Parts: sequence; C-alpha cells; structure tokens
Amino acid sequence: MKSIIKIAIFALVITSLSIATVSAQQGSNNTKDRVPTTEQKDTAKENATEQRSVYKCESAILKADAILSRYQRNHENHQYIYQNMVSRISEVLDQIDKSGYDTTEARTQLDLFQIQIQNTNQEMEQLGVAIQNAKTNICNEDSDGTRNSLEQAREQLRNIKKEMLQLRSFYQENVKPELIKLRQQMATDTDTPDTVQ
Repeated sequence: MKSIIKIAIFALVITSLSIATVSAQQGSNNTKDRVPTTEQKDTAKENATEQRSVYKCESAILKADAILSRYQRNHENHQYIYQNMVSRISEVLDQIDKSGYDTTEARTQLDLFQIQIQNTNQEMEQLGVAIQNAKTNICNEDSDGTRNSLEQAREQLRNIKKEMLQLRSFYQENVKPELIKLRQQMATDTDTPDTVQ
C-alpha cells in the first residue's frame, strides 16, 4: 500500500509540475503580448492622434454650424424687421399722399433705404457662404485654405457690421427727418383753422 501511495504522490507531483510548466509557458507568452512593441506603440500613438484630429474636426464643425445658424437667424430677423418697417412707412406715406401732401422726397429716401437693406441682405448671404466655406475647409489638411476662409468670414462680418451701422444712420439722417417734416406739415395745417371771416 505504501508503494501505491508513493506512486500516486509521484504521479501527482509530476502532473503538477507539467501543469505548472505549461502554465508558466503560457504566462510568458501572455507577458510578451502585454508588453507593447515599438510598432504597437507607434500605431497606438497614430490612432490616438487620428482620434484627436477627428474629435477636433467634429467639434469645429459643430461650432461653425452654431455660428452659421445664429447668423442665419439674425439675417431672418433683420429682413423681417426692415421689410416690416418699409411696408409700414410706405402705408403711412400712401395715407399722407391721399390727404394731398407731397411725399416724393420721403418716397425717394425710402427707396434708397430699401436699396441699402438689399445690400445688407446680400452681405449677410455672403457671410453665410463664407462661413460655409470655412466649415468645409476646417477638416482639410490645408491649413492655409482654412485660414483664408476664416479670414474671409471675419472680413464679411466686419462688412456686415459697417452696413448695419450705415443702414441705421441712413434711416436716422434721411428717412426719419422726411417723415417728421410731413408730420409737422400736417400738424400745422390742422392747427390753423379754415374759418377766417
């Protein structure tokens, strides 16, 4: 019986040693897989750089979309406000004209005001095109093209600001005084009684 126990222990030890050897060999293979080689490190860096580049590109496109939608909303608001203003002034001039007052100078100023509104609208549309071009060039590798398109968008924005200031000042300096003259003329005509005996 002792010999059977010895044989069993011996078999158990040999089996354990062979399992341990196989496990050690597999473990050493796994360690080789765990330690990255230079190629794996370079590939990982390239992937990380590419992912950052894609993220930056997507982020920049989202910002450009936000800017574009904001300026489109502003453009629509300005169009609505100024067209509404022109139509109201035109209606008032029609009523004044029916009353027999001369509105030719006021209408001339209103026509010039409308032309300036159209110029401002064209500038706004060109800004939208410039931002769209900048958005298209953001992810390109050509940084000069991106810079140029961004600079064009900035220049267009400066032009729009100038146009808006000119539009406001034209209204204040030309259209509004003509309307005030007509109102004063109407007021003086209604204040003087026709009953002179």
